[in-house]
Amino acid sequence: MSTSEKKKFAWSLWIPVIMAFLLVIAAWSTLIKIARDNPTETVELDTSVTNKPVQQD
Repeated sequence: MSTSEKKKFAWSLWIPVIMAFLLVIAAWSTLIKIARDNPTETVELDTSVTNKPVQQD
């Protein structure tokens, strides 16, 4: 394998890596956009009440 063929082969390996990176960026951007469009509602919970065991007869 000549030097130019090795370089061409090495560059061909970067193409899927770059495409995967772009796909991840697009996916995260879409998820962030969806999250901004649909804000969540927070519900406060009363955590001061302890669970008492149920007495069985």
